[in-house]
Amino acid sequence: MNKTEEFLKGNYQPVGDLAGTPHEIVWGMLQRANEQYTYLDTIGVMENNAETGFVWNDTEEGLNFWESVVSDKNYQTYYDKYHLIVAKWLMAPDGTMLPSFYNHDYRTHEMPDGRVTTVDGGRNEIYSTNTNWKVTDMTVYNDDPLEVRRRFFCRLNIGAEGRDSPTWIPLFKMSDAWLEATIEYMLDGRDYTPIYAEEKLYRKSHGIEVPE
Repeated sequence: MNKTEEFLKGNYQPVGDLAGTPHEIVWGMLQRANEQYTYLDTIGVMENNAETGFVWNDTEEGLNFWESVVSDKNYQTYYDKYHLIVAKWLMAPDGTMLPSFYNHDYRTHEMPDGRVTTVDGGRNEIYSTNTNWKVTDMTVYNDDPLEVRRRFFCRLNIGAEGRDSPTWIPLFKMSDAWLEATIEYMLDGRDYTPIYAEEKLYRKSHGIEVPE
């Protein structure tokens, strides 16, 4: 298994020229390399020289973008362009946290005085129908620390009883076996989401085990 495969499975933290680069940005670089069909082990190549993984001029972001991100290690350049919602939460005036996990799930919370806080839209922009009182936007983005993202990012667990009893489980509470299965599931042709590999590496480096 090469370094690119190990990286995707959450078994390998890049070093060398890629040391310190956020996992999601390495994943973004890998996507561009895959579009150009450059190397079988792109991570292994970029580890030795991060500027040789793909042709920057031939990407939609262009030369200046990747020079800033890779050569200058100005990672904010990447997040300025790809500032994505990881988890959407609102906090009602009474302190109740209200999440929206997908578009049109339309979640509500009624306070004792009758006021209702609503949230909808999933990972799209915040949507709330509240106009007469203050709610706190607790949205988590991809450039927030992993310690924050892992507590608010959730995955649906359909449970042993099937979809009649779905439960949203925060990333940090996913069992190790479920986390591993999710990574394998995504690598089998589904949309790859790098936060799961990040979580696996985080647990390994902090000695964290989450049993079934």
